[in-house]
Amino acid sequence: MRTRGQCPECPEHNDSSSNKQHRIALGTDLENQNRHTEASSTMSPASSAYLERCMGLEHVQDSFSNASSTRDLLKPTLNDRQMRSQELILRLVKAAVAFGVPSHRLKAITHSISHSMQCTANLYFLDNHAYLEFPAKTAGVPPALFPFSERPSMDFTKLSLLMGLLKKILRHPAQGSVDALLADLAQIEATPSAFSSMSIGISYVFSATTGAIMFFHGTWKDAAMSGVLAIIPATLMLLANEFNQLWWIYECISCFLVSLAAMALSKYFCYSTLILSAPITLLPGYTVSLSVIEIMTKNILAGSIRLCYSIVHLACMTLGLTLAPMLLNASWDGSGDGFQRKPVGGHTCAAEKTIAVNHFWLFLCVPLYIGAYNVYLKAPLRQWPLMTMVGCLGYSAGYASKHVWHAPPEVNAFAASFTIGLSANLYTLATDRFSFNSIVAGIFIQVPGSWGLRGLLAMSYAV
Repeated sequence: MRTRGQCPECPEHNDSSSNKQHRIALGTDLENQNRHTEASSTMSPASSAYLERCMGLEHVQDSFSNASSTRDLLKPTLNDRQMRSQELILRLVKAAVAFGVPSHRLKAITHSISHSMQCTANLYFLDNHAYLEFPAKTAGVPPALFPFSERPSMDFTKLSLLMGLLKKILRHPAQGSVDALLADLAQIEATPSAFSSMSIGISYVFSATTGAIMFFHGTWKDAAMSGVLAIIPATLMLLANEFNQLWWIYECISCFLVSLAAMALSKYFCYSTLILSAPITLLPGYTVSLSVIEIMTKNILAGSIRLCYSIVHLACMTLGLTLAPMLLNASWDGSGDGFQRKPVGGHTCAAEKTIAVNHFWLFLCVPLYIGAYNVYLKAPLRQWPLMTMVGCLGYSAGYASKHVWHAPPEVNAFAASFTIGLSANLYTLATDRFSFNSIVAGIFIQVPGSWGLRGLLAMSYAV
């Protein structure tokens, strides 16, 4: 058996004593690889290769070397164009994750780009962690693996520009050098977003106000108060952007504070409308929909991780919404009585299963709700007409199926989703333009994410 420090091609290593003397003579210290580097730099190429074989370091790669870039690590196996192509693919994938490309499309995009650039690449995506692999073309050489972590977000200002660049690479791969494409990508990354974090916080108020009427059976009075309470999650969102420690828990804190304020106002407003509509932007409706699509498209790992996260996210929101009533209703005499999860003797809601206001007001509420989410998605104003039109068409189809045809909820959801997908794809076929933004806006208006939260709340109330 070959051990480190022995070379079967060297006859003088057959006995252990000569082997030991040879290792001492070479000054081999495996705890310090820099000594080997300095020694090999003064030797001839044949002597350096002989030394590496004797030390068993032919395939050892020091990940903590002083290489200034990835290019230095890949010099023995890749030429300059291949390295630049790999850098471009890596940056394109990271930008796609950061700007809002759904994960079930990332693999297809990575495969298409790598095929177009004649540079094989494989993507392994696990929500906000991913691994990009470039298989080696030479036998015996390990593949280049690049792990990266990118927080998924929505920025449709940059996403539309990125899609244009991807279309250019796929349709005209011979046009433009890799350096020019990298420069275009850097310009896209430096493009300012259409809306700031403060604007997104203001949009929380409009989405809560209109959502209270459209989804949670609130009156105009309930809708106005829901907009006021939406200032709580908006403020905490702005703080979480400044302090990363709050990013993973601010939703639960927001629900607790919203529930606390709703408890104090429950004698004058519908409590269930307030606690569901005020944090409407925190509901993971889009995340749940995306996880189901990922699982159905065989992206099992990414979909399962996202679905589990959504369930835990809803559980944390439920904890925040029920903890405040329990504490306020508790009796502090030690008897253990009064830990109700709902307010006692609160205001009776105007409607429980239908829209409480005149239905003609939906012509105003639906566009305003979509506009609020357009700000949340950082969509530029030029994208608003298409996003609003497709979203309104989807909501109208679901509304007609429910109130005219009196169909069950499954049929209503199918009618709305089919209308959204059909209209967006017809627009793309007719104009050859980006329409994914309109589909996302339609999904937000169809799946606010309250079903799961309502189910968990019902379970907690039954305990």
